[in-house]
Amino acid sequence: MGECADDISKTLQIDEDKASYEEVKSALENHFSDRRNVLVEWARFNRRVQRPGEPVDTFIQDLYKIAADCEYGTLNNELIRDIIIVGVVDDSLSDRLQSKPKLTLQEAVQIARQAQERKHNSDVVRGDATKSSDVYYVRNGAQT
Repeated sequence: MGECADDISKTLQIDEDKASYEEVKSALENHFSDRRNVLVEWARFNRRVQRPGEPVDTFIQDLYKIAADCEYGTLNNELIRDIIIVGVVDDSLSDRLQSKPKLTLQEAVQIARQAQERKHNSDVVRGDATKSSDVYYVRNGAQT
């Protein structure tokens, strides 16, 4: 795990030669869990919105990561779904998600991904090269 982990294990007084994997893992988990403030994680989660230009998949993956530290339990999926609905940049997508009264997290993710893909495909089909991320030409740096 590196020098940093070695320094931490010394402060935890773990004898690496005698301690089992589970003992080391448990000691490290306790060490790092004490530093996490669930209230701060809740605030991070509830304030997270999709940034302009950020892919919807990146936004959703970040929500999952933050939610893992929030200890939401059985409400986890519903809360991620709700943040997707209110946090996406595309207002029409948000409206579409809100119009479905029994929307699940899986459906919200699927609809959001499809909307982003349709937008990308529309840019390509309509020929708006300024919105496309494709590379059309790479110049060789060597002079001949």
